[in-house]
Amino acid sequence: MTRLQFARTWFCAVAAGIAIFGLVFAFARGTALFAVFNAQYDPVFWAGGPDAAALAFRGWVYGVLGAVMIGWGTTMFFLGLYGFPTRQRWVRQSITVSVPAWYVVDTYISWKAGVNFNVIFNTVLLLLVLAPVMVAWSEFTGPPDVGAEKSTESTP
Repeated sequence: MTRLQFARTWFCAVAAGIAIFGLVFAFARGTALFAVFNAQYDPVFWAGGPDAAALAFRGWVYGVLGAVMIGWGTTMFFLGLYGFPTRQRWVRQSITVSVPAWYVVDTYISWKAGVNFNVIFNTVLLLLVLAPVMVAWSEFTGPPDVGAEKSTESTP
């Protein structure tokens, strides 16, 4: 297995995991699966535990967050599946710009709110997503931009 194939497999597995986790987050948020998350988040925002309105809000937020994770994970999965083999630098650039942008904003907001569990979770996710891109960094040798390829069509 080449370095690019290894990185592609790793990246696609992480991306699929994010999408699946988002699906679970969206639809299994009220189950015991989320006891770990609730135990971390609830004390930060509700000292005595969430009331009915807070539980409804938390359910909505988890559902929306899960939907975003489904979309983000699916997009990254297809970038890995179809983008990595093209070896075009725009694939690498789209990941290495968008993922840190997410990380900085999400992690800063989580840190300011005192949700340290999310800071750690985000950091682990950042490393899992960017590590395969770093492993295959030099493999991305194609044009830097989608529009940078020379057109083979003749102009009138």
